[in-house]
Amino acid sequence: MLPFCLVDATMVLMAAGMPDGAIRPLPVPTAGRDAIRRAVMEILAQGLEPRLREPVYAWLAAFRHHFPGAFARELGSTGDALLAKLAAETLDRNRCLKLRRIAVENLARLF
Repeated sequence: MLPFCLVDATMVLMAAGMPDGAIRPLPVPTAGRDAIRRAVMEILAQGLEPRLREPVYAWLAAFRHHFPGAFARELGSTGDALLAKLAAETLDRNRCLKLRRIAVENLARLF
């Protein structure tokens, strides 16, 4: 299996509904659940560049709050650990709220 890098990890999360900008139609979901899990594990291990911290945090927070069963099943303690790590960072809470709303809509198509 090829190494999984951070570029791949963020692309997987974007395909899984992570908002990366303004609201726009989400393409047909293409990220498999195994790929999503691997992406979260990679981001937890490697960290993120600052511009991606808020979108990933918003996506994880929306996932855990609105789809708790799927979050626990798919990401479990790894998702919780990454969410806690990002919550400890300095984040723009207003931007996170806006991105979280987009993430909820996108996640509803997947779960």
